[in-house]
Amino acid sequence: MTRLILYPNFTEIHTSRVIQKTLREELSFDLPLAHYTKAYNKGWDGRIRLLKEGKIPTGLVPRAIEILERIGVQFEIHDQTPTYTYSTTTLEAKLRTEYQTGAIEAAVSSKRGIIFAPPRAGKTVIGAGIIA
Repeated sequence: MTRLILYPNFTEIHTSRVIQKTLREELSFDLPLAHYTKAYNKGWDGRIRLLKEGKIPTGLVPRAIEILERIGVQFEIHDQTPTYTYSTTTLEAKLRTEYQTGAIEAAVSSKRGIIFAPPRAGKTVIGAGIIA
């Protein structure tokens, strides 16, 4: 059975050579104007292959799943990505100024806004407050 092991930046694909070959070709593309490069003149075919050494960028997992389903391959996914937790109380403790609290409230209530403030004014804290 084919296994996809997800990590934050890449995903390992454990499968047969035949399926790897199919994935390798499906997850490749021709580089425009490749024929102008020295590598092309030395024998490179001008294709960028995103499956290398049994790994793909994790962002391509939905496409890999689509390919595996289309060719009828059963697979299992093992998610090894860490889970992150944060405490809003820590964030709230950093909101010390009235203008930061006001900026957060204004952006949240209007569902948009531009954070315009001088250096070291707490723009990151404001942005984090908007997201939280």
